[in-house]
Amino acid sequence: MKLKQIKRMVSLVSKRVSAKQIRAGSLEFFEHEKNYNYREMSNSADLALQRFRAAGTRAEMRLIKADGVTANLDMIMPECWDAYGAKLEILSPVKEVLAEYSSTRFMLPVRCPATPPEGITGELVLESDMEKKDVRGKFILSFTYKMMGWNKLELLEKGVIGVISAWGDGGDRFPDSIRWTNGWGCGPGWFQTREEPRLLMVNVSYNHGRKLTKLLNRGDKVILKAFADTKTYAGIQKTATGVIPGKRKQEVVLLGHLYEPMPTDNTLCAAAMCDFAGIVSRLIAEKKLPKPYYSIRFMLGQEKYGFAEFYSDSKRARNVVANMNFDGIGADHRKTDQPAVVRYAPVCNTSFSDVLLDQLLRKHNTIPLITERGNFSDDTFMGDPRISAPCNWILAQEGCFHHHSGNTYDIVDWNGVEEKARITLEYVLTMAYLDPQAANEYIPEIARGAKRHIDLEFAKLVRRAPSLTPQELLANINFVIGWQLDRIATLRTFGATKANIRKAQDTLNQHIEKKLSVFQKATTKPACRAKEPGPEERQAASLIPVRLVNENPTDLKREKNFRRRRQHVAYHESFVAWMDGKRDLWSVIKLLEMDYETQFTSDQIKEYIRYAQDIARLGYIRLTKPVAKASRA
Repeated sequence: MKLKQIKRMVSLVSKRVSAKQIRAGSLEFFEHEKNYNYREMSNSADLALQRFRAAGTRAEMRLIKADGVTANLDMIMPECWDAYGAKLEILSPVKEVLAEYSSTRFMLPVRCPATPPEGITGELVLESDMEKKDVRGKFILSFTYKMMGWNKLELLEKGVIGVISAWGDGGDRFPDSIRWTNGWGCGPGWFQTREEPRLLMVNVSYNHGRKLTKLLNRGDKVILKAFADTKTYAGIQKTATGVIPGKRKQEVVLLGHLYEPMPTDNTLCAAAMCDFAGIVSRLIAEKKLPKPYYSIRFMLGQEKYGFAEFYSDSKRARNVVANMNFDGIGADHRKTDQPAVVRYAPVCNTSFSDVLLDQLLRKHNTIPLITERGNFSDDTFMGDPRISAPCNWILAQEGCFHHHSGNTYDIVDWNGVEEKARITLEYVLTMAYLDPQAANEYIPEIARGAKRHIDLEFAKLVRRAPSLTPQELLANINFVIGWQLDRIATLRTFGATKANIRKAQDTLNQHIEKKLSVFQKATTKPACRAKEPGPEERQAASLIPVRLVNENPTDLKREKNFRRRRQHVAYHESFVAWMDGKRDLWSVIKLLEMDYETQFTSDQIKEYIRYAQDIARLGYIRLTKPVAKASRA
């Protein structure tokens, strides 16, 4: 099929997307998710399956053990959880009910443990006084995100009976709002595992937190009583999928998460995805749209942990030619004060789809936005080159409304919803209809996009040049050049010929030669002096990390003693993803620096070496010595 025909066709299809229709479908999903109980939220997957079936797709429900033990791609699926009632009240020096589950949105974190039927009573202590006072049998009041990273085991050992959290992104701007806590386990993953002990936590508003602080600061002994009627249990988590068969069995996958009680996170995307399935299937059935070249899979389930089950089968994961994460399209930037974010594919597993995304954004987008290099966060984890195909993502950032009781339909930008939905649908359809003929025709456009990215990246390097050594500057230049040449080469997966790709790369190289001469004139300030190799460099250069498994360390399931599961280093997914079994560890660390446009300190480099040694001990990687090159006689 001709590329022009594909573009014209997908543009006409996307015009059928309606914000009004998305809103109606979103409200259906929201009814199941607003109380964030598993007994109700599982109905969201049932609704998605029903919608996929009604659309005429090949629908399937994937059932996943949710027992806090079973892991897929090193993500331990948390247990199911239901809440029936809860209450937090001040007993002294005044009597007041601060929160009740029936009327206080988000007061209980997911998997909050149950209290005895009579509740638990104790004195309240400020977080800042924890080290000065005996906290046994007491509650801790926190206003900081630190409480999410606290060592919960240490708190339990000290005898803390619960945490009262007044922390939230809203702060003074939304003092009566409450933060939603999706999980706060003891280990490096998102959620508690079955063997972890639980600590009660109750979320309160910023104003209630200030009221409690005022009582404590005036010297009052504040006594609280907390009650929670909850149930944590082994059950089943559901992922609904619907497939529109193509001429080939290989798939373009659009995935979006369920099971979070906010419109922009993510009932809007769930509804829009179901609409997409219906629009495309109906047009194909009516012969108004040809069968796609690649099959299209729509997938709705639990964020990361639910989708890990699908991608844990390497044969199934390798059958995917493109992934798109569909999450968070609706927040109004005028209310959040945040631009939208365009997430490119990771540099170590790049894709021409980044340029397609650029084109679609220029066509449809009307709001401020920024771009980011891929980093495997959230539902882009499958973009790891050892797992599946590259993944893109468009996110309307929620800012202070993120996981926040103020995240309601009042903050939704419906024009923005329609724009991002149309961009997403056109992206999916373009990739699905991109047969070899169209892929070859697309090469010049992708090459022009690569030129634009060369210009943008070189401009950033000009600004960074004074802080880099000559060797580092040269390495960064080669990094950017290799990235863009590889972007063009990824069209080979879609059937573009080597000869056409090579021709486009030659043209890009000519552009690069011209830009390099301009670059040299622009970098007038001298670069930093070259550094002598330190002990960390020598140590890292003597080790070659070889990945032994496809999974990227996440919950560290291989560490049998959960108390020894360490927190990850910064950018750990990318750190591991750059390990190709050929590069030494020093080269991996330097690639990570270039990927994140940063420079690590000596202490940070030591930490990366220790982390590599630790995951090698657990069997995620193997550290080998470089093979000595034979000397010539």
